[in-house]
Amino acid sequence: MTPFILPKPKGFTLLELIVVLLVVSLFTVMIVVNVSPGDKNIVKNQANRLYQTLLFAQDKAIMQSVEIGFSTSETAYSFSVLKDAQWLPLSTERPLVEYAFGEDVYLQMTVENEAVVMGQAPHANDKPMVLLLSSGEVTPFEVTLAISETDDVLFKIIGTSAGEIRLSPQSDV
Repeated sequence: MTPFILPKPKGFTLLELIVVLLVVSLFTVMIVVNVSPGDKNIVKNQANRLYQTLLFAQDKAIMQSVEIGFSTSETAYSFSVLKDAQWLPLSTERPLVEYAFGEDVYLQMTVENEAVVMGQAPHANDKPMVLLLSSGEVTPFEVTLAISETDDVLFKIIGTSAGEIRLSPQSDV
């Protein structure tokens, strides 16, 4: 009589499948958490965008010998140019078109050391809050960006009368 030999099972056991699924799901969670932008990253990106746009507007004012205005509300900012004693919106010149922050960013502004009361988006003919002059001078201002009204300031964009515009992260504030 020959011994009965059991055939080797083909496939995976239930325990092996569960372990593999557990490992894959852990890696997936780690990737999603690290890749998803957090609120601080959103504020950082918005601060960098506004800072670069202000530098671009300042360069444009100097290079084209025009006076450019900057205005902001709680949710958006816009640029305008002085033509024939009127402030006209720069609505077609990217990146100087009106830009909305979204709900993830809280913004405050001071101009010449006085807090600006934020309200509705600036109107086309309103005098801008900040002037970027063709001489390189800038109305002194400070824009602070945070996640919400109660959170600590994450970034400040500071403009001096000498024309310096700089971005300061929270650690420098």
